[in-house]
Amino acid sequence: MIKGIINHEELLVKFSQALVEIGDALRQTRLSASLFQTDTMKDAIGRLYAHILLFFQSALKWYRAHPFQRAVRSIIKPYDLEYKETVEQIELCAQNVNEIASAANRAEIRDMHLTIQEMQSEMHNRDQKLLAMQHELRQLYSKTDDSVSRILQVAVGM
Repeated sequence: MIKGIINHEELLVKFSQALVEIGDALRQTRLSASLFQTDTMKDAIGRLYAHILLFFQSALKWYRAHPFQRAVRSIIKPYDLEYKETVEQIELCAQNVNEIASAANRAEIRDMHLTIQEMQSEMHNRDQKLLAMQHELRQLYSKTDDSVSRILQVAVGM
């Protein structure tokens, strides 16, 4: 019976830890889900939620059982046998969501980099055109100034 009490206590501690991990995963997932609404992200979040629901379903069965049944189950099927795999799947799914968000973030940064390069190229071309126009205007001003000077010389000389 002492083994059952120890297993029962361990189960409660690990349940608590799993609930904290699930809360953390959901908090991180919410941001990723709102930022990156892709089919891949939706699928990954769906898998995460499915494993969370499986965990809660198993935990609810345990909670609704008679205290004696809980004690016996904690001996026969300790946490590591009944819940550990599901919690590990939750962790893997949360990791997958983070990796998808990270990849999407890198893709967005790359797109921004390409857009900035394109804008810089357009600005450079515009600067070159402005310099060419400036040069043409200087030449026109110089020709106009020469023409005005000749006309004034002819007018003064008459």
